[in-house]
Amino acid sequence: MGERSSKIVFRKLRDLTFWQLGSLGGATWPKIASVGPIIVLAVAAMPFLAKGLNALALGEATAGHLGIPVQRLKYTAIVSVSQRSAPLSQSAEASVSSASSCRICCGC
Repeated sequence: MGERSSKIVFRKLRDLTFWQLGSLGGATWPKIASVGPIIVLAVAAMPFLAKGLNALALGEATAGHLGIPVQRLKYTAIVSVSQRSAPLSQSAEASVSSASSCRICCGC
């Protein structure tokens, strides 16, 4: 019994590691199709954040002086990344929460 559970844990950790490296090996076309509209909407919102994110790359103070609403931009980017990554993690059967995905993607 213990050996079987350790194999399952090992397989889940291996899948998680490959998913974090960019693999969607566990995804199937029906799963991808079911989350497709959410991903398309989140990706469509990203170009509208580009100017603010470029300014934010210079630093929060500089972005603020350039007229970028820094806190609103950060929250919007976090929500967009979460919406985009959560369905992917579910379709790939990875056990990573959208919050930790957001921390990885946004550096928050």
